[in-house]
Amino acid sequence: ACLDETLTTLANEQAPVTVIDHLLDNAAKYSPGGEQVEVCAVADSDYIRIDVTDHGIGMDSEQAAHCFDKFWQAESTDVRRFGGTGIGLYIVQSLVEAMDGKASVRSERGAGSCFTVRLPRQAAPEPSETPVPGEGESTSIREFMRQIGVPERRAR
Repeated sequence: ACLDETLTTLANEQAPVTVIDHLLDNAAKYSPGGEQVEVCAVADSDYIRIDVTDHGIGMDSEQAAHCFDKFWQAESTDVRRFGGTGIGLYIVQSLVEAMDGKASVRSERGAGSCFTVRLPRQAAPEPSETPVPGEGESTSIREFMRQIGVPERRAR
């Protein structure tokens, strides 16, 4: 369903972009046959929910329980066909929690995965309250992103 409104949450402007980028990259990586990836955003009065769903290889319940762990990967063999460092979903969860949200996953082996991010909704600012870029951002989110190597986006 299409929304006819802007969805806003209180966050460093790069954090939600980084979260969605990691989820899309992960979905594409684990859909080696080119299966479709779906993105859906819905909101109620309190939360924005973003679902990124793939129809790829999926995970069993043990794998799903650990997928947000730092440096964890579903393939633990010496030669992994999907590559990566095992930090992408850890970054997702860390950034989402820093925005007072929650990240979760539903997955079934052979049937794909659905990663869900729930972020607290914030009313769109009134025109007289339009924030100046860089003001009011959470310094903890900026610091976390600096520590994990996400380049800081400069105002244009």
